[in-house]
Amino acid sequence: MPFAATNAWALLGLLLIPYFLWVDQGSLADVPSRRRHLSLGLRVLIVTLLVLALSGVQIVKRTDQLCVFFVLDLSDSITEAQKTHAIDHIRTAVHEMKGDDLAGVIVAGSEALVELSPARQLEIEEIRSTLSTTRTDLAAALRLAMAAFPDGTMKRIVLLTDGNENTGKAADEANLAASDDVVIDVVPLPADYQQEVLAERLIVPPELKKGEPFNLRLVLRSLQPADATIRLLRNGEYVKTYDAKLGAGVVSLELPQVIDKEGSYSFDCVIESDTDTLAENNRALGFSVIRGQPKVLYCEGDPGEETYLLDALHAANVRADVVGLAGVPTALAQLQQYDSIILSDVRADLISLEQMKMIRSGVRDLGIGLVMLGGEDSFGVGGYYQTPVEDALPVYMDIRRKRRLPSVAMELVIDKSGSMGGTIMGASKMALAREAAIAAVELLDSKDEIGVICFDGAAKEVVKLQRASKKGRIKRDISSVRPGGGTQMYGALQLAYQRLSKSDAKHKHVIALTDGHTGGADHEGIVRAMVANGITMSTVAVGADSAVGLLQRLAKIGKGNFYFSDTPRSIPRIFTRETMLVSRTYVIEDPFQPRMDSSSQLLRGLDLTSVPPLLGYVLTTKKELSTNSMVTPTGDPVLTSWRYGLGRSVAFTSDAKRRWAAQWISWGGYEKFWEQVIRWTIRSVQRSPYQVWVEQEGNTARAILEAIDRDGNFVNFIEPEARVVGPTLEGQALTMQQVAPGRYEAEFPTRDVGQYIANVVFTDAQGQANQQVAGLQVSYPPEYAELEPNSPLLAHVTETTDGQLEPEATSTFVKRRGGARRSTDIWPMLAAIALLLFPIDVALRRLMIEREHLAYFQEAFNKLAWWRRISIPTPETAPMGRLLKRKQDAQETYEEEAESVTVPLRSTAAGKNARPTEATAKTTRPAKTKAGAAQETGRMSRLLDAKKRARKR
Repeated sequence: MPFAATNAWALLGLLLIPYFLWVDQGSLADVPSRRRHLSLGLRVLIVTLLVLALSGVQIVKRTDQLCVFFVLDLSDSITEAQKTHAIDHIRTAVHEMKGDDLAGVIVAGSEALVELSPARQLEIEEIRSTLSTTRTDLAAALRLAMAAFPDGTMKRIVLLTDGNENTGKAADEANLAASDDVVIDVVPLPADYQQEVLAERLIVPPELKKGEPFNLRLVLRSLQPADATIRLLRNGEYVKTYDAKLGAGVVSLELPQVIDKEGSYSFDCVIESDTDTLAENNRALGFSVIRGQPKVLYCEGDPGEETYLLDALHAANVRADVVGLAGVPTALAQLQQYDSIILSDVRADLISLEQMKMIRSGVRDLGIGLVMLGGEDSFGVGGYYQTPVEDALPVYMDIRRKRRLPSVAMELVIDKSGSMGGTIMGASKMALAREAAIAAVELLDSKDEIGVICFDGAAKEVVKLQRASKKGRIKRDISSVRPGGGTQMYGALQLAYQRLSKSDAKHKHVIALTDGHTGGADHEGIVRAMVANGITMSTVAVGADSAVGLLQRLAKIGKGNFYFSDTPRSIPRIFTRETMLVSRTYVIEDPFQPRMDSSSQLLRGLDLTSVPPLLGYVLTTKKELSTNSMVTPTGDPVLTSWRYGLGRSVAFTSDAKRRWAAQWISWGGYEKFWEQVIRWTIRSVQRSPYQVWVEQEGNTARAILEAIDRDGNFVNFIEPEARVVGPTLEGQALTMQQVAPGRYEAEFPTRDVGQYIANVVFTDAQGQANQQVAGLQVSYPPEYAELEPNSPLLAHVTETTDGQLEPEATSTFVKRRGGARRSTDIWPMLAAIALLLFPIDVALRRLMIEREHLAYFQEAFNKLAWWRRISIPTPETAPMGRLLKRKQDAQETYEEEAESVTVPLRSTAAGKNARPTEATAKTTRPAKTKAGAAQETGRMSRLLDAKKRARKR
């Protein structure tokens, strides 16, 4: 059919046409029949045009225009020689383009990008797109190609790849392509590896027993017989070297081990061979845990003060590893060996953001406990505001209830020189400085004052010192700061001093941040003047090139703190810490007697009447779902707990050492109190005969639980759940499905290189809650694991879409029979015509135009038509002449009528009241003209006809 409609239901609107015909038959309008019929036909035409426009009518034509998308695989598994061969194939094929055919190029890696849009001429010299090549997502490339095809063309995709996809499913996209008449041809790009040795996996038992021998199983694959050397490292330290003779194919080697100490262990096998060509696939990683009694990681920020709490833990038979800041684990597998973590007076800016995410994930996903103790470097004053650690704790770091606080005025002096536009460890220094300033604004009360001064070669007041009530506008002004220029801090400090000197706030503070050396000036003198006027100052040095010595001296003179950061991501935590410290409103150092909740599990069995007072605490705010077991007389949290994911966490806002807990140290219930608090957070690991492990298959892995009780019977219908944590430290909850008697599985993707830990939680046959942990290590991107093309997938794609495998380049633009259908919308034209006809329809029904009116239009047209030199005949009688003639005719008619009237005679003697002497007077009506009579007769006849039609209805 040459026509089609996108909304065929709208054609039902044509049923309105009989209705218009019926209405016209019963119309009483005094309109001549010719005009009425013309108006009816015009109205029917308008309705028809509008209905066709609403139905989206199109003209459909056949076309043989062909559009070809070349999809080029650029992942790491494709060598440079293969890429060159693929580009040559594209050039040869494009050379055979005919007529109005189109061609485009899409490149594929971890994602897909359009390299060249469809065009009639295609020139490809080199690939200019930049994309990640550590993965192959052919499905995304096919999906992008199908979405980018122009309408009304025959569609073909030429896929140049080795077919080794590890993200997405190209087979599913091929099915969709077939349903849309898209042909997919495949040009295989096989790698020419003659000799290669690669490590496929290292199999390590997820849990080990201390002193028990075990084997590491290393699976290798070699294309040819080869000699290999295997170096084994444990927790990064060299253990032993093994020599092996490898045959062609897959080889499994057993590496015997014995470990006599509890803890978490990571294993790294490095393979070396003279016949190897790729170094990226020569490592295999794994990890395991040797468990003993419960173990706690105790991180103390005040060295020497851990003695008191450590003695309490030893008395409770709880093992504790006491570490400083350098001892905080950097990998989740290392953290896995601990059952709880204690952070005591540890500044947040000294812990990396990745370590904080790891702690949060350990609590939420692995069930590890967390305890934070108070101090000047804990909670909000420690810089934990809006950090992952705050997420895991049962308290907010800021004050969220109304209370009277001393006023604060703060000036932020920020370097915006050109060097601040650079990055350290992938983070923009200027962006993080803006983020830090905004975080400081968020913490201020609306009655506090804030100002921001930026400097390069000169000082610029970005935010004038003002109350922090209009935070939205202040944050927008801060976000507008851009780097550029030199470094001169003195003018900015002088301006900050001038502004703060005029403030009436109780606490006045300056935070100065720079990443470079500032010009020579009396910086120390201006800071001394600040201190003399009650203004304190802290400094932040970003990077090794900053003026560390000067900033240290300024912070000491300014009675503030000095911070050095070579990891800019800590800058926001530094600013929030300083904001909370400046007024000292978050640190309360007044003795108080805590109020206890005797029903709390954390305080059970303690003599609460003998609890001594505490000497200070850090202000926090209880979270909505947490529980207060101990509060101050004013209701502020002291001991607060909650469950977070699979783990438990506790916040104790006072400390456990000589400063605020000086009287608690000698209290008889001190050890029992801390034993109960720590043990409440310790992860409960029940020993169960059930087995948990993780297997990897391609780009996915499966967490497997095999539930067999001690009598050898399968345990069914237990509904286990798993939480998986990957290298990004983002947890993923999975519901495990039973796939066989006693066997439960859950699948998850393994897109990133690194550790994947699965924590499986279940209830065993005796009704006891259990959790077991297992994991795997993705040693290198899967691009380096496949050495041969995926021929079955490539054959399936071509068969599904009726394409060709290994086609000749010259046959790419050979067209199929039948062509494609191209649709052209004509509904806009139909709607426009209907719109133009509508005023004409209204004029026919509403305007009565007589013949004499046409003379006016003709005369006006004559006046406007002179410039076109069109000769238009002039009417015989001008309008004014006709009017005069009509007036004369009317006068003559009136005189004739007057002569035909007999006027009665009045008696002159009778005066006014005399009656007519004649009884009657003869009056004659004026005679009608022939034209008037004919017109009246015509109107009467039409009215009579309309009356008859109305009676019939």
